[in-house]
Amino acid sequence: NDKVVRVKADDEFDQFDRMVTTINGVSHTVSRSSCTDAGSYVLCDLQNLNLPAGTYTASTTTYTKANNRVDNLVSPSFTIDNSAPILTNFQITHTQAVYGSSVDVSADATDDNGIQNVTFYVTAPRAGDGVCDGNGSHLASATGTLSGGSTYTASLDTSSLNGDYCLNAIAGDVAANHSTISHIKATFDNNAQVFDITN
Repeated sequence: NDKVVRVKADDEFDQFDRMVTTINGVSHTVSRSSCTDAGSYVLCDLQNLNLPAGTYTASTTTYTKANNRVDNLVSPSFTIDNSAPILTNFQITHTQAVYGSSVDVSADATDDNGIQNVTFYVTAPRAGDGVCDGNGSHLASATGTLSGGSTYTASLDTSSLNGDYCLNAIAGDVAANHSTISHIKATFDNNAQVFDITN
């Protein structure tokens, strides 16, 4: 994410002045007035850098009001990930015309830095035109389980559904980027059958 450096600096005697952080050869200064005062220390965040995707290390120097300094506070390496995961091959595992109390789904999800989750969920079609757009209340949902390679599977409880609905799938990565939402429209029938037996 864009909040990439946090320094906790001792400030028991109100002496902290600023921190200067260098990333990729560019220096950024955070003054004390931009830090969070926590009494005996301050928390200073360097954020909103809009760095391109890549792996970086930050080097920070802190200064007191008297210009005393602590040099070479070096961060662990960190990765900026601006790329959304890719979701493909979203499908109902056993295709049929009408579904009942449950439906099994699967999709493939890939990402350069790792998939965090694949979520499958059911919504009603858009009221005006019946289009599936992934919006609206989740009438059923499940987190996919990695079942081999890049394929995630889940079973959705659809026992309360009757009529046309939208099955949706979305993948999230470890940097909280999300894929586009994939949709499948499906018909469900969970109405009990009524038999009229006469003698």
